[in-house]
Amino acid sequence: MVRKYLLKSSEIWRRKKVDAEFKIDPVRDMIMQENQRNNPQWRKSYNTNYTDRFVDALKFKVEYKENLNIEIKGDTRSGKSTGGMLLGLMVSSMWKMPFSIENICEDQSALIKKLETAEFGETFLVDEQKGELFGEGVNREAQQLGDIQNICAKNCNNMIWIYPTRFNSRRGQHGLEAYGKDTENKFVRFLYYDMRGGGDQYFYPKGVVELPKFIEKAYVNLPRGKWSDYRKKIFDEGRPQMDSWLEEEYEIKKDAWINEVLKRQGSSRYKEMNDMAEELANDPDFVMYATKKRKYAESYIYDKVVKQELPELTLTEFQKLLDFAIYKVVAKHNGS
Repeated sequence: MVRKYLLKSSEIWRRKKVDAEFKIDPVRDMIMQENQRNNPQWRKSYNTNYTDRFVDALKFKVEYKENLNIEIKGDTRSGKSTGGMLLGLMVSSMWKMPFSIENICEDQSALIKKLETAEFGETFLVDEQKGELFGEGVNREAQQLGDIQNICAKNCNNMIWIYPTRFNSRRGQHGLEAYGKDTENKFVRFLYYDMRGGGDQYFYPKGVVELPKFIEKAYVNLPRGKWSDYRKKIFDEGRPQMDSWLEEEYEIKKDAWINEVLKRQGSSRYKEMNDMAEELANDPDFVMYATKKRKYAESYIYDKVVKQELPELTLTEFQKLLDFAIYKVVAKHNGS
């Protein structure tokens, strides 16, 4: 059973913040100090708190039924997922809609499938911290997603993107860069970028945003005897402790993504291509053409794409699918 969260905004984020001490990577801290000494714009950014204005901007979009598009970047374990999960809960609560682990996707391919049945105003968190294996497929999905985002704007589907290395400019409105954590009081600090328009917005942050971690007291206070095996494993390994059932579900999901990558099946696109190739290899007509001439098999796949029995493909993907399917036919014929 999927645990769904429909909470008041105040329950999610407005925890009283005591004197927070944000821990920052020493090299990053030195660079930030140099930036402040050498550039008044950076100095202003680091000393301007944009938290309330940022939250008001989210509320403004919800009030006028306009979709949100937020991008998050940062180093490993800098708090990107913590912030993304908090924002997913917050924006969903503003829309008076539930948010659950089902609203968290591992890549664009998975998101596109979710959007087919998405409700008006539904929010999705896309965590792209694992690399895609089928590079050309990602580019195709990115192009397709650009078209779909026009539909998202009409359907008011809100997007929160996590991508470690950079902002991907998916028509983002708000950019957050995680750079500091207060592990005792459970807060994450971000640099805030206004990504609307061009110019210096992408280079200079406007200020900082401080967001709390989502905490479920019932989860935190749960007796060890009632912990899940996964939570016990995390504790025994000395890994950072989780503070909600949603975070535990999220971590389990991320571990599954990592395991898939290790098995070289980490990309939704890769799995989709593999499934299509397997389907073709089991298709008697394709097998007949593939065992005669390659161009016959190629024409057969092209015909299925035109009839929309297969999704649109880039030229590179088309050739890879053809090679993959023919390989599977040969392998089955040889009994391997």
